[in-house]
Amino acid sequence: MVEKTIQRVRLHGLNAATQEELEKEWGALSERTGTQMVRGHMRAYVAKNVRQAKDGETLPGSDEILEAALGQMKAKAGERGTGELTGMTLALGAILGKHDEEGVRQALDAVPQKKAEGAIARLLGPTFRWLRHQLFGTKGS
Repeated sequence: MVEKTIQRVRLHGLNAATQEELEKEWGALSERTGTQMVRGHMRAYVAKNVRQAKDGETLPGSDEILEAALGQMKAKAGERGTGELTGMTLALGAILGKHDEEGVRQALDAVPQKKAEGAIARLLGPTFRWLRHQLFGTKGS
């Protein structure tokens, strides 16, 4: 039961369907006191954490998802040729979210690049690369 809970949450995150899906996966369980206690703790954990999710939202149930997203972000930063991750942190929503091509196109058309760069500068402040350039006059890598 614990392994099934960990696997479901790790692979599918936490959302409104998590409790129901777990109940199906657990199936009929022993009526022993220890088993019932563990089931109660699993239910309480899921219920507590699922309440944090907004309607239609799935919360990550493992840092593996975040690590994979950061890996994708690093790869995209490398493709840009700058290797700069600071501004790319704002892309995590795009990497983790569900988007169709038309929605992405509309979002890209709606925000001019200069405006996006200005928002990055205001929200994230100076980057390590910018500071190094200011201090040492080099671009660095």
